[in-house]
Amino acid sequence: MGRLLFYRAAPLALLSASIWVLYREFHETSLGEVVGAAQTWTATQLGLAIACCVINFILAGVLEWRGVRWMGGYAPLREMLLVSFVANALGHSLGANVVVSAVARARLYAKYDVTPVQAAGVTLYLATSFVLGLGVLAGLGMLLGDIAPSLRAQAAAAGTALLLAVAAYLTACVLVRRPVTILSKTVVLPRPGEALLQTGVGALEVASAVAILWVLLPKVVSFASFLATYVAAYLVGLVSGVPGGAGVFEGALAKLLPAADRPALAAGLLGYRLLFYVLPLAVSVLALAVMLGFLGGLVRRKRA
Repeated sequence: MGRLLFYRAAPLALLSASIWVLYREFHETSLGEVVGAAQTWTATQLGLAIACCVINFILAGVLEWRGVRWMGGYAPLREMLLVSFVANALGHSLGANVVVSAVARARLYAKYDVTPVQAAGVTLYLATSFVLGLGVLAGLGMLLGDIAPSLRAQAAAAGTALLLAVAAYLTACVLVRRPVTILSKTVVLPRPGEALLQTGVGALEVASAVAILWVLLPKVVSFASFLATYVAAYLVGLVSGVPGGAGVFEGALAKLLPAADRPALAAGLLGYRLLFYVLPLAVSVLALAVMLGFLGGLVRRKRA
């Protein structure tokens, strides 16, 4: 009972702390200043942010397609792009990404005769791809970014450890061909080529998400340095349990970028939320309604 109360109270406590952080960071920033900062965005900046968002969802769809094939199923790439978009847009915004995405996939995959067991395997494949990509980018960011001299040795050690962990996974995929047991489940590791694809596409997927925000923010750090900053803030938002890390991610990023102009930072964060969370969620809900036949049923009833 006590543990259950802790798990329920922890997200609320983290959200409350994040709201306080956001207040401390932005209480002197007016709405007019935020709007003014957004109006300074160039067409190139907006175009790049939108392009990165589209690329991110396409890469996620490619991984979805590969995951289905890895589990022995088959579905056309074009249709997997749509399924992936809906599942990921819902998962990003509603929190508990893995659970929400898995439920959406299990429902959508029925059309392609993909079993619930295969759907669970695809979710594992995608989660692994994301972790690998996150590890590669965070490791490179810690090794190549502009780290304060006092923290450079620790950052280099952490970055090296992350890259070695990714290398260990790739090595295991080369050497271990028999099934392995993970959390009481038997899993066959991907073949080396598949594992490399997982890692490469996963890294590009994460990098495209980072780029959406980076191109909208004032350039106080290089992209390599921002990778590590973004990953740290993202993980804080992820473990918070707050849907989409809303508020927690922003608060962590604000603390990690003390030199950034506050109105410009607020505008960039709002633009990122709109492009990567709100608009995809709205489109995915409409797409899901069409895919499940809700809208078709409404139209038929109206005509009748």
